[in-house]
Amino acid sequence: MIPNDPNQHKPRDRKKVILRLGKYLLQHKWMVLAAVSLTITGNLLALLGPMLSGYAIDAIGVGPGQTNFDLVLFYCGLMLVFYVLSSGLSYLLSVLMVKISQKIVYQMRKDLVDKLLELGACYKAEDGAVMYRSAQYAAKYGTVNKKKTEDGTEEQAKEFMAEDPSKVFVEDSGRGWRRVVASPDPKKIVEADSILNLLDNEFIVIACGGGGIPVVRDYENKGCYKGVPAVIDKDLGGELLAEDCDADVLFLLTAVEHVAINFGKPNQEELEDITADEAERLADEGQFGKGSMEPKVRAAIKFARSRKGRTCIIGALDKAAETMAGLSGTRIHE
Repeated sequence: MIPNDPNQHKPRDRKKVILRLGKYLLQHKWMVLAAVSLTITGNLLALLGPMLSGYAIDAIGVGPGQTNFDLVLFYCGLMLVFYVLSSGLSYLLSVLMVKISQKIVYQMRKDLVDKLLELGACYKAEDGAVMYRSAQYAAKYGTVNKKKTEDGTEEQAKEFMAEDPSKVFVEDSGRGWRRVVASPDPKKIVEADSILNLLDNEFIVIACGGGGIPVVRDYENKGCYKGVPAVIDKDLGGELLAEDCDADVLFLLTAVEHVAINFGKPNQEELEDITADEAERLADEGQFGKGSMEPKVRAAIKFARSRKGRTCIIGALDKAAETMAGLSGTRIHE
């Protein structure tokens, strides 16, 4: 260690770090209090087990006829009840802690990005969930809906919608009622520079697999990013990433080997090579499943039209090698 070196890292101020963490915890104080209560209650119930076990042992007599079996069974039953309750509380605690950590990490990350934008700093993150900047209007009033896993009964759905009219629930083919949210087209991948930086350094990057964080600019707060209730389509997200990576070919791998028209009918026809215009016409005719193949075809069309010479191939995941070798899949190009 070089004395009086101005470039030397200063030791962290632990007190300030703790206070900052405390600030984030206070934003969710009721959830934190619930977590503390569950922890204390769960531990107390777990401690009752050994005590009841001792009582059960005491009820076992030394000589013949000295054992009170009713009392032994009673204490064993209580032990079982308390252990089940303790396990249930532990499960609730784990769920609650996950929710708290997700909220805190999201807020910390948002604050970091906001600060960097305020300072005008250039930064490259090495990990984390990908954030997509969505169209401002579509994120709020999106016409395309995606399912969000909040299952419930019709009565529960109506109660939720009555409490908050902004939430929309629909019946999901006999599997209960689910909340649906907008699925706007992604306009920009916020961490695109970070992804490209990793690729330049020969990392294998897994990104844009769906479930990314949709954000929009909040111009009432210095243009910082804020999250919106929406779902980003993984195919359109992958297409946007392919453009950012300056790729010539985009592979979209799925459960079937080819894109098909009249799917599931006697006159089903598998497509091997079509133009973007032909694919768009078929998509407009409703030839492809709304929530399955159509998004892939739309993403393929967008990629093929993004630059001359680009091609998208849609094929089966279990035939990825053949698809990449040009021996399988549907090619969509200009």
